[in-house]
Amino acid sequence: MIDKTITKQTLSKALTNKVGIAQSHALELVDLFFKTIAQGLEEDHVVKISRFGTFKVLNKKERLGRNPKNMEDAIISARKVVTFKASDIIRNKLNKSDKET
Repeated sequence: MIDKTITKQTLSKALTNKVGIAQSHALELVDLFFKTIAQGLEEDHVVKISRFGTFKVLNKKERLGRNPKNMEDAIISARKVVTFKASDIIRNKLNKSDKET
């Protein structure tokens, strides 16, 4: 079975191969990239990466839900969630590849 998961290690190897920098430096850059995105989201900023997509924090209100195991009502607490909206370029590439297979 082929692993279809892209990890920070995978990204740093790709960066090393493409740019020719040391693996350790590439991993530092990948870490910095994701830390910057996380920090922006923690500060309630919208993180827009051109030609890729937009990350945004949404505030969910407290609501009534149901435990599917025992069907009892339960309160789901208010929380923040991160959403991602892919750019048109990414969506078009995904949809194009679906039609070709």
